[in-house]
Amino acid sequence: GALAPILAGVLLVLRGWPALRAYWFMLLFIAYLVPLPGIFVDSVTGPLKQYVSAIAEQLLYSAGYPIARSGVVITIGQYQMLVADACSGLNSMFSLSAIGLLYLYLMRYRSWLHIGLIVASLLPIAFCANILRVMFLVLITYHFGDAAGQGFLHGFSGMILFVIALALLLFFDAI
Repeated sequence: GALAPILAGVLLVLRGWPALRAYWFMLLFIAYLVPLPGIFVDSVTGPLKQYVSAIAEQLLYSAGYPIARSGVVITIGQYQMLVADACSGLNSMFSLSAIGLLYLYLMRYRSWLHIGLIVASLLPIAFCANILRVMFLVLITYHFGDAAGQGFLHGFSGMILFVIALALLLFFDAI
């Protein structure tokens, strides 16, 4: 956590205020290297898991699938699946916000409204993409079995999640 202030101080001493102004984004971006505090992760992960599993269950139920939910345990057909902490979407929200801020910095938009709308859309986009990932894994497990849902496709769905989130971000930016 001290890396950014130390680098800012070194820049200020060696190169002065112009260098500090030139590297402001790099110093801000270093904040993404600092791990989130455990108490924050624990307090956010629980409700996120609840919302993700509830929305995924409702969408699949309305599509006609035999699905039920108890807390964060989803039952579909003969399978029971736990929406784990990693599936809460917090990591994808953190990652997409970092990529989104980098994207905004590289695009050099001048409109504060445009920038504000994109920043405000980052977390909902990551949340929606995570719901799609959970639904994808539930459907894979239901149609192809537990081994398919827990194997290669489980890890691959994380990459798909990020591609979907980036595509949604670019689509929202285009609008």
